[in-house]
Amino acid sequence: RGDSLPLLLGVDQEGTWSVMAEDSHPGPGNLALGSAGNLALTQQRYHDIAQELRQCGLNLVFSPCADVNTNPLNAIIGMRSFGTDPKDVGEHVAAAVKGAKSAGVLTTLKHFPGHGDTKIDSHRDLPTVSRSKADVWSIDLAPFREGIKAGVDVVMTSHILFEALDSENPATFSKIILQEILREKLGFQGVVISDSMNMHALRKYYKPVDAAVAALSAGVDLIMLAEEHYDHDGDYQNRQRALIEG
Repeated sequence: RGDSLPLLLGVDQEGTWSVMAEDSHPGPGNLALGSAGNLALTQQRYHDIAQELRQCGLNLVFSPCADVNTNPLNAIIGMRSFGTDPKDVGEHVAAAVKGAKSAGVLTTLKHFPGHGDTKIDSHRDLPTVSRSKADVWSIDLAPFREGIKAGVDVVMTSHILFEALDSENPATFSKIILQEILREKLGFQGVVISDSMNMHALRKYYKPVDAAVAALSAGVDLIMLAEEHYDHDGDYQNRQRALIEG
């Protein structure tokens, strides 16, 4: 128990697609909210989501999804996104952040720096984004900028290789993406959390211990381990070692 750091209790809650709180109130998901084009509705929807989570004893929501769904063959984002236009998505992301925060719940932007231009589901394999650096900045990163301006508390990394940003490391392992871009250029000062480290985008190519150390070394603050078959004790010990060794 830390004397000054609060315990973060969070859950996926995206409206209609990824809902982890049982018996939560049904309502429009992100794609429907984006299509409606009513920012007040988006803000109210996320206020309601946050209120329900507070009643469950939670103080963090792993949403909104800030991905711009530009690839029609996207296997995992789809209706989780507010749409295909970076400006519209950014406005709804900001509204969602404000809505949840108004109910006293911390918010998360995901999946940094963007999962919208992928065909492969990162739960199954490692996706690669080949668009130019200029397009990444003008399309993928635009909603993250708006969410950060709105006061988001947490950013979740993606297990995706962005060739124009860092041709060697997926975003979760990339100092270029997490430190130079997220921290320095976008000015984010909150918590960086990984997406689940059990996803096959990483598990196929990295040992769990090596993946955890690489993520922490790149600038990830919190490691998400979503499956019980993980060696949590072993991973914890290696995270300690990584911190001690700097």
